[in-house]
Amino acid sequence: MSTDSLVRLQDNLGYTFQDKALLDQALRHSSATKQNQQSYERLEFLGDRILGLCVAELLYQIYPFDKEGALAQRHSALVCEDVLAQIAQDLSLGVLIQGETKNFSKNRPSVLADAVEALIAVVYLEKGLSEVQKVIKKFWRPLIAEMTTAPKDPKSALQEWAHKHNKNAPLYSLIKRSGPDHDPLFTVQVSLDKTRQETAQGSSLKQAEKNAAIALLKGLNKQSVE
Repeated sequence: MSTDSLVRLQDNLGYTFQDKALLDQALRHSSATKQNQQSYERLEFLGDRILGLCVAELLYQIYPFDKEGALAQRHSALVCEDVLAQIAQDLSLGVLIQGETKNFSKNRPSVLADAVEALIAVVYLEKGLSEVQKVIKKFWRPLIAEMTTAPKDPKSALQEWAHKHNKNAPLYSLIKRSGPDHDPLFTVQVSLDKTRQETAQGSSLKQAEKNAAIALLKGLNKQSVE
């Protein structure tokens, strides 16, 4: 990592890293590991839990009258892959992530999301919970402020649409699983009937189903407007 890249990353985060070896690990995909090197996977595991806790606490404080279900919906929307990937793009993390060139994309949402969670873990390991809370608040408070109502899960929203319009429940089918084991790509089709179908991809089966539901909902909403 160049000095300029490190300075930009630290300026954007509002945090100065202490352990450059740990930072290097946080930006190393499993495809780029060599002997005695670790990828970001363990850090991503820890960062995922830390992020979940900190966002949950923020929501608990900001929405004192929300019930558990509404808090859970907000939480799910705020820690999803799409949000994390967007934050990674804002930080220009893609150019910093180490990975093999074959069958690997630094800008794949799942890779970007994992890198953000790994960086969160590094901040926590270096400076503890109070410092990582500052970093998380910097990026997630604006997102929470924009969330005027608790969002519905796309699959639940599609299920409700089908029920309201007397349709059968949405049917999700796995079309294809491709890519290497360390970076899989799932293709899923969702259908309400023979004329209402959409296909989407994701880094996990769950994410692909969610993306397919979003795509179909967009099409249904467009039809209703027309």
